[in-house]
Amino acid sequence: MNNIYSYSIDKAKLAIRTRIALKLIDWCYNFLNFLVHLFQNFFFSNKNIKDAKKILIFRIGSMGDSICALPAIYSIRKNFPQAEIELLTNQGEKNLISIEGLIDKNIFDKTINFLGENWRTVRDVVKNNNYDLFIELPVSLSSLTRLVRNMLFVKSAGIKNAFGWQIASVKIKLKIQEKYLHFLNERDRLLKILEDNNLGNFGVHFPLLITEENNKKIAKIINENDLKDKNKNIGFVVGAKRPQNRWPVEYFNEVAEYLQKNGKYILLVGSKEDFELANNIKGKKVFNFCGKLTPIETALLLKQCRLSITNDTGPMHLSYAVGTPVIALFSSRDYPGRWYPPINEKNKVFRNFDVGCTMCFSVVCNDNICMKDMHAKTILDSL
Repeated sequence: MNNIYSYSIDKAKLAIRTRIALKLIDWCYNFLNFLVHLFQNFFFSNKNIKDAKKILIFRIGSMGDSICALPAIYSIRKNFPQAEIELLTNQGEKNLISIEGLIDKNIFDKTINFLGENWRTVRDVVKNNNYDLFIELPVSLSSLTRLVRNMLFVKSAGIKNAFGWQIASVKIKLKIQEKYLHFLNERDRLLKILEDNNLGNFGVHFPLLITEENNKKIAKIINENDLKDKNKNIGFVVGAKRPQNRWPVEYFNEVAEYLQKNGKYILLVGSKEDFELANNIKGKKVFNFCGKLTPIETALLLKQCRLSITNDTGPMHLSYAVGTPVIALFSSRDYPGRWYPPINEKNKVFRNFDVGCTMCFSVVCNDNICMKDMHAKTILDSL
């Protein structure tokens, strides 16, 4: 049975057409995952997995994907304390940080970054390393074709034990899925994959690669800018990799004005591409650190904030990873819940469900109506 979502409603009370749609959705998820497990069991024996001495973990994606995978990688290390663990990764583009730049070096032994390499070269490297176990932490939008392709790659590399493949997204009846299904967040989804394969779940921990040099740099910034009172510091993340994930900067500016009038300082973080956008946030108590900090330094600066107000992007995940509460602003393009911060009394999530183009999975958006319709007053009322 599928375990990536649950129902928040009584299905028996729904209209017949909706119940049929939900049954179809269930069938698709379960049938596709049945096929995934059929292929996995055909290709790999998966005997004595817990005796593995050399393990390769496969995870790709941007900063957010990497941060959400950290708890699962931490749990794999805890399950195999004596094993040699290596990471197979590809950060996607040259300007994106890979997982090796985020994770504590005590958690893994080596990284194979295949950016720009052809698959035969990577296959030969993997084959020559003689791994006992391959664990894929699949991205949420993986298709059956991609997953089977990855299995064939692992099989051709001579690895006898492997698991982790899962269909987590089926693009049918998307409006029904959005309205009636509650999806596991990415952190818990990956941990559940380990549980389903008889490995222990050691909780949501984020073993970040923090050095003394990182701590000294942030301490210097805090002292030089007189930002020692954590309760006065509010982190802002106005950029995002996808333009359609950006809340209008004029709304951010409206919130910033209110906060400054109430004695707060605005600490803007993000990439160097966000610097000019962040300069639109005005005021004497505004500090623009976009492009001036590494991701780990960004996390440490956010740790010195009482709160961060952020788009759905990498620094949002860094914020809750270091324990700073977030007000997270989500577009309507993706599955609700999947990339949310932990839902608790500290964190708040805003998403617009009342737009006709919701669940669009757009690459380009002409008007960004789902973000524009979440007005600044809504956020101000939540402070």
